[in-house]
Amino acid sequence: MLKFPPKKINALYGYRTLASMRSEEAWRFAQKFSARRMILVGGFSAILTVIVGLLDLKEPWVPLISLSTLIGGFIYLFRSVEKKLAQRFPRS
Repeated sequence: MLKFPPKKINALYGYRTLASMRSEEAWRFAQKFSARRMILVGGFSAILTVIVGLLDLKEPWVPLISLSTLIGGFIYLFRSVEKKLAQRFPRS
């Protein structure tokens, strides 16, 4: 999405929220900004996966850590992008 973001506002793919779909400028910004945040979340998840693998944790912890990382990543992504959109493109 960073190199080839969706060119036009659409309902099929890309970072789609009400704030990102308000204007073409907000749409373009949201696609690039969210892509950078997705890369950051993915890198953090990869590092955490290696650490969890090295720790050789027992059964209930690995799925709990994985699920927590996934949910936390989504929350971080959504909140950071929406906050930046609100700052950059305030509602009239």
